[in-house]
Amino acid sequence: MKSAYIITLLLIQVAYIFGQATNIPYITEPVQTSKWAFGKSQTCMWKPNGQSGPKTLELFFLNGAAPNTFQGAPIYTTSVPDIAAGKAVVDLSGIDTSKYPPSSSTYYIRIGESYSSQFTITGGTGSAVSAGPTTGAATGPATGATGATGPNTGSSFGTGGSSNVVPVSGTGVGSTPISKVTVTKTLTSTIKANSTSDAKATLTYSVFAIIATIMVVFM
Repeated sequence: MKSAYIITLLLIQVAYIFGQATNIPYITEPVQTSKWAFGKSQTCMWKPNGQSGPKTLELFFLNGAAPNTFQGAPIYTTSVPDIAAGKAVVDLSGIDTSKYPPSSSTYYIRIGESYSSQFTITGGTGSAVSAGPTTGAATGPATGATGATGPNTGSSFGTGGSSNVVPVSGTGVGSTPISKVTVTKTLTSTIKANSTSDAKATLTYSVFAIIATIMVVFM
């Protein structure tokens, strides 16, 4: 009987850990149908999902690359003092629009471990972007147009960024890449992952609770 109680406590702890792992903020604006414009201030919104503390908000441009092989620097970075606020202003008035096409639907936001869906930003004055090579061995820095400079932190790309992953070749903005695996698992499935985070946490708790109950009853 004593062992049953010990196992029950362990299962509850594991359930808590799994719940915390899926309990990340998810972005509600921008979404796929959102249209932002350079030269203006926009509002990014998210559900904190119980999280708090400072985070870094970054805006990325895919620059013609496939999401699962993307490399590039954030074109805009700002600090969010407390993720619990649920929103932040994204000031696009200082962006060098000559580096971006008149309209593209391949921008996305990253806040910590949360990613938005790809959305549209208009107002660029540069040439339209065509896709370049995005496959090959992990040989070194990516090449391509350079994004707007500025401070940035975390697993990002470009001057000032940092990453602990090996570069993959491809078309991007900058020289220090995000993990291909990370982008594959998060960016391309962000909407599904974010919209179901609460459900996964609830399901995890429920499964472990049922198992714990059965063990207490029958042991």
